[in-house]
Amino acid sequence: MKEKQLTITQAKEKEGTFILRKSDWIISFSLFLFALLVRIPYMYDVPRFIDEWREVELSAQIARGEIWPLHNTSHDIGAFHNYVLAGLFKLFGYSVYLPRLYVVLLSAGTVVVSYWIARHWFGRLHAMIAASLLATNSMHIFVTHMAWANVTTPFFVSLAVLVTLKTIGQKRRSLWALAGLTWAIALQTHPSVIAALLGVVFYVITHSGWRAFYRESGYRIAIVVFIAGYSNMIIHNIIKPLDSFLWVKRKDYALNQEFSIGGYIENILEMIMELIRSLSSTFPDGEGWLHGISFLIMILFIIGLTHGFRRLMRFRHGSLLLAIVIASLLVIPILNDQYEFYLWTRYIAYLFPLCLVAIAVGFGDWIQPWIGRRDKHKQRNIKRGTVILAAWAVILILPLYYLHSYAESYIQSGRDNSAEFLAFRTLKSEHQKQSIIAVDKQGKQAEALSKMFRVKGFNSPLVGIDPNESLEAQEVPSNWEEEKDFTFYTRWEKVFMKDTPDTWYVLSMDTKDKLTLIFGITWKDVKTIQGKGGHLTYFICRIDSMEY
Repeated sequence: MKEKQLTITQAKEKEGTFILRKSDWIISFSLFLFALLVRIPYMYDVPRFIDEWREVELSAQIARGEIWPLHNTSHDIGAFHNYVLAGLFKLFGYSVYLPRLYVVLLSAGTVVVSYWIARHWFGRLHAMIAASLLATNSMHIFVTHMAWANVTTPFFVSLAVLVTLKTIGQKRRSLWALAGLTWAIALQTHPSVIAALLGVVFYVITHSGWRAFYRESGYRIAIVVFIAGYSNMIIHNIIKPLDSFLWVKRKDYALNQEFSIGGYIENILEMIMELIRSLSSTFPDGEGWLHGISFLIMILFIIGLTHGFRRLMRFRHGSLLLAIVIASLLVIPILNDQYEFYLWTRYIAYLFPLCLVAIAVGFGDWIQPWIGRRDKHKQRNIKRGTVILAAWAVILILPLYYLHSYAESYIQSGRDNSAEFLAFRTLKSEHQKQSIIAVDKQGKQAEALSKMFRVKGFNSPLVGIDPNESLEAQEVPSNWEEEKDFTFYTRWEKVFMKDTPDTWYVLSMDTKDKLTLIFGITWKDVKTIQGKGGHLTYFICRIDSMEY
């Protein structure tokens, strides 16, 4: 009898079946709220703006019907993200707070998806471990604060994996179509998803044979829908032959320019190390005894990851996750040679949910016998439960502490975005859309601030000397009348020739002092902006009079 029950249990394990209850949806909603709660702090402050507002401005132009692009501002990324943001702008207005809120909501949604991926094979214990590990993963929180398209990649890849798991072996055409669509959307967010897709293809070939792609109707439907979902990028590369490939080739900040076997192996090792550090939320500048604990946790995660993937391979379609991870580790290092915290971490962030599911499998297998064991000694049970809770609290709370410490140091150094949002609120609340808001190119995050105003509908040109031209704009000498800084002078002279009573200037403090000296300007309606770290950042003003 016991052998029969064991056989039935093993069959269910291989099939990956489970009984779905209402409590799963309650748990999912609770996990989403918890994940959102820990992601909201510092959402707008860190990381600093880089070029995400280029994508946001494109989205605003779409919402206003000014442009209908096939691709993102980066030609290797689809325009799906931009059209979603455009739709949100049309629904909720052109709020500068909307883009980061959208990606943070998807970030919290990824936690729920990871729960359902683990739940596909396991009980609630393993699923909740996977979801809670991702919910408090400081790297995932930090990276998914930026409003880039590829910040949404972890959500859509995880969703595509979940849909794929539910689809393989089914005959429902709608499921196959949904699988094709979710993978197309995932690829729209960043071309690195090609590596994940190669993992899926490899898995299908090894389990069903390559003929399955054209013999089985489900695969044919998925392929057709996938092509349709990615058709905008296909059309773009037909109109401009191989433009996406050429765009990637022109990138010099991450692209591996000179391929070599040694460099490729080095890239793989760097990618693996950054992935492990990210999964265990080990910040690169950590020190002291807490960093020692993080190192031990990292070792624990490595062991859990290994055990989890070995365990998953016993389940039906469990090796799909491993295939995606291995394909990514083999393909991405061919093209990418940057894996440093934190900007480059986003390229491998879509692996976080899948790997944390595997780690959760390992942790769950270790914990389950402890919490399931009941002996006659009540005191021993209490001690056992206390040890597990304490260890789990450290694993979940330490990443949030690291995030808090890093974000606070980030803010105190003045690298955050608080000054930009304050400058935006200061001018937006007092002025009409006909006002011209000229933003000094020498400002801390001038491009982002200028585009924030443009998204809202203001005329906000970037003026003055670009930081890349700063070597041409020397400091003003004492005898400046004989030795004028002609680059600086002529550039700003053209700006002031267009000055109107409705023109406002957002200047860096250095530029304000220099303009006051050279042009003899008296400013009015002056406001100084400082960020949360207390650094004077912007000088907001209008011109009252000018002597020269």
